[in-house]
Amino acid sequence: MSEAAQIAILGSVVSIFIASGGWFLTLLLNRRKELQARQAKRIARLELEVRARIALEKAACEWLSELTGRPLNSSKLELRERTQKRSGLRPKLANADLPD
Repeated sequence: MSEAAQIAILGSVVSIFIASGGWFLTLLLNRRKELQARQAKRIARLELEVRARIALEKAACEWLSELTGRPLNSSKLELRERTQKRSGLRPKLANADLPD
């Protein structure tokens, strides 16, 4: 095999490796972009869920205040204490803590 043919074959092999490397890099970047998009959608859904639960707590406290004739903050504190006793969890976020 002549030297020119060997150089041509070697050049072709190197070109294939470089093209494969570019394709692989593009594939990785595209995967990362899709993962970030899915995470952003999930975060948006979770943020809406948190906002809905805050609104639910607010409505429940207003309703309890109307029924018992107690101040709104008193009802809110009692509701949070009872919830904490049952579940061991206590809400710590307010609407102001969430981004707009």
